Amino acid sequence: MRKAIKTLVIILLAVTAFILKPTDTRAEGTGKEYTHNFTTEDLTDSYFTITGKTTGKGSVEYNGLTLTTALKMESSTLIQFEARTNAELTLVFDNNFNGYVKISKQNVQAENGLLKVTVHEGTNYIEKADVANLYYIRLVEEGEQETSSIAAEETSTPQETTAEKDT
Repeated sequence: MRKAIKTLVIILLAVTAFILKPTDTRAEGTGKEYTHNFTTEDLTDSYFTITGKTTGKGSVEYNGLTLTTALKMESSTLIQFEARTNAELTLVFDNNFNGYVKISKQNVQAENGLLKVTVHEGTNYIEKADVANLYYIRLVEEGEQETSSIAAEETSTPQETTAEKDT
């Protein structure tokens, strides 16, 4: 019985270590993936510099995640990051958001709560154009190879689970 419990504990530890593996551990020479989940990380991030306020009203289902905290896209909101290469930027909003967001001074329109755009190497900014709630950020640099099961199962439209929102 002890051997079975010990084996089970080892398996659980290995599975937990695999699940909690950070996404920023890629082979040298390939691009990288950076994500920010406002539900688990609030405004703190080592890659994205985030200025703004969060809200806990409403929630969205995206890519197997339940997102319950969002960044309020207001006039004082600013997200800055330095891309080493051209990269695909994905932003997840409330699923009914079809408004605009400024990406490095250009207005880009979200569709059904999802915005995907290519950003260029160098300093990039995300700012408010229209009022919105931003739940999740994903940046994949060129050369990135999809290695996680979550990335391979990415959905195209976030699913909103409650109607209450604070914009």
